[in-house]
Amino acid sequence: MTAPDLGQALLTPDAVAEHLAVTKEVVYDLVQAGKLRGIRWGSRTLRFDAADVAAFVEASRTELRQPLIRDGLALKRAKTPGSRAAVRRVS
Repeated sequence: MTAPDLGQALLTPDAVAEHLAVTKEVVYDLVQAGKLRGIRWGSRTLRFDAADVAAFVEASRTELRQPLIRDGLALKRAKTPGSRAAVRRVS
């Protein structure tokens, strides 16, 4: 384990929420679910290392999917469970 960079300031839940464009409650939920690492001391103080926030963002990235094209037809994924996928001709 490497030593933390003590020269870097820790982020508050408000700062992390603003950075992620979510509410502070969502930040607390992410910590509770074990998806975002936080540093807690005492019963009320929670802070975040910027590297942990960056790691969460990187781990949350998803690839944009290309449409499935077969025999000149593009299959678009259905948006709701149980509904049929849309098919359109591709030139």
